[in-house]
Order: sequence, then C-alpha cells, then structure tokens
Amino acid sequence: MALVLAGVQVVIWFLRNRNPASLPTQVRVVFLLLFAASFHPFFGSLKWGLAAGTASTAVLGYCPIARILMLMPFNQSDPSALGL
Repeated sequence: MALVLAGVQVVIWFLRNRNPASLPTQVRVVFLLLFAASFHPFFGSLKWGLAAGTASTAVLGYCPIARILMLMPFNQSDPSALGL
C-alpha cells in the first residue's frame, strides 16, 4: 500500500509541476525507486535509511534526498557551484 501511495505522489507532483526535472518530482521518484528496491532482501536495510530520512524531514524539515539531489551536477545552474 505504501508503494502505491509513493507512486501516486510521483504522478501528482509530475502533473502539478509539468516538469520531470523539478526538484519535488525528483525527490519523489528517487524515494519511490529506493523504496521499491528495499523489498529485495539484499537491499532490506534501505528501509531504515528511508525511515530515518522521513523522520528528519518531518521533525527537522531537512530532507537528505533533496540535499543530495541539489548537489548533483545536473541540478546546478551556476557553473561555479560545481565545486561545492
């Protein structure tokens, strides 16, 4: 059920932004892919990482997935920011 809800969120955010490159859509796609991968026995510990990230987002307002995506080169608009 949670996997379906994550998929619905991806669709809603894509329809809202009309741009798959928008950060909110990227965050939800990455979360969906990591959550789907966590059902494989080899990646079972991913669920704990996703739970910790969700808790930090809810309590502190800090999303680790969003931060990592913001630092990726394809999300950089300023060439001088690549060295951060």
